[in-house]
Amino acid sequence: MNGAPLLLIETDVYSDVDDIGALAVACALSAAGRAKILSIGVNTPSRFGPLAVRALLDELACDAPIGDLGWRDDSVYSHDFARFVAETFAHADRAESAEPEPAWRVHRRALAGAASESVTAISLGLFDNFVALLDSPPDELSPLTGRELVHDRVHRTVAMAGTFPTGTEFNMAYSPALSARFLDEWPTPIDFLGYEVGVSVISGRHVSQQSTSVVGASYRHFTGAGRGRESWDPLTVLLAVPPLQPMFRLSAAGRVSVSATGANAFDADPHGRHRYAIATADDETLARAVDSHLK
Repeated sequence: MNGAPLLLIETDVYSDVDDIGALAVACALSAAGRAKILSIGVNTPSRFGPLAVRALLDELACDAPIGDLGWRDDSVYSHDFARFVAETFAHADRAESAEPEPAWRVHRRALAGAASESVTAISLGLFDNFVALLDSPPDELSPLTGRELVHDRVHRTVAMAGTFPTGTEFNMAYSPALSARFLDEWPTPIDFLGYEVGVSVISGRHVSQQSTSVVGASYRHFTGAGRGRESWDPLTVLLAVPPLQPMFRLSAAGRVSVSATGANAFDADPHGRHRYAIATADDETLARAVDSHLK
């Protein structure tokens, strides 16, 4: 792959501000010419998720098409953090615009227009949309199946999921059967950032105190001013688009599996397509790296 990576991003924005932080990091990298966001998929049924993402992108002048599961409902309404973002910052014309397309189709269109091995896929959350992309048939966008498109266009995949080398983490455990399909069928190598890497890295303290932006207000609403939040998703974006100073190393190759109860395990295998990230910088350095992209 040559040049800045093209990003396909999946986010489970609804319950946690770290998704807003991660998308803000991606937009900052795009503004700096170090990446370009091709498409964003919301992989939860939040009625407000796509609008919250659009409000953030509008403020940051970071344009990208947004898709969702293809359906939304009220199952997460009572604890839907994205509702605050959408109701506070979304423009009325956006709220009244047409329903978003299914994310698998938005991603499919983005991949169809990309060069071979030019795309980095980022999974923040659940795997519904990426598995639906794999299952998509040839259509007017491309004569290739979704699996063939991913295999040809995606150079690298980075996922916030799992605890390493073994453990249980929400994204992997939410739907073990779907996680197993992603692990077994996704046709490119996958690098994982596990729960253990982000849990002690607290970012967003400064922006929550100093900024009235979508990002600042979101952190302040979610955590309180000056408290910050664990940094799983923002660090995953920085793993996908490496900073100028290395902050991670990757394990040897292996295979990640998930049990029927949602526990994951990593088994070393020189022929495996999976690796997991190990932080080489201390928590404060990692937090500063995230914070430097939050405005």
